[in-house]
Amino acid sequence: MGNQMGRYQVAPPNHLAWSICNLIFCCLPLGIVALVFSVQSQSAAQRGDMSEAERTANIARICNMISTIVGAVAILIVFLFVLGASHAGHS
Repeated sequence: MGNQMGRYQVAPPNHLAWSICNLIFCCLPLGIVALVFSVQSQSAAQRGDMSEAERTANIARICNMISTIVGAVAILIVFLFVLGASHAGHS
């Protein structure tokens, strides 16, 4: 695939909505990091620096993926814990 940096003539996706959702629902620390990089990507695109916009958008995307996975695993663990505790109470 090679280096594809700078392939956007328009602003790359900055993943801002995903970052906000992760900040609220999944993993607060990584959601904050993702949000910061999303905003940096948006700012770089507004300046016309598409290479920087793409670089920071990729970092936001990676943080969002990790945050989503961590949040889903945490929710699953809590669900299983609550389910196990409710079954233990019936014994």
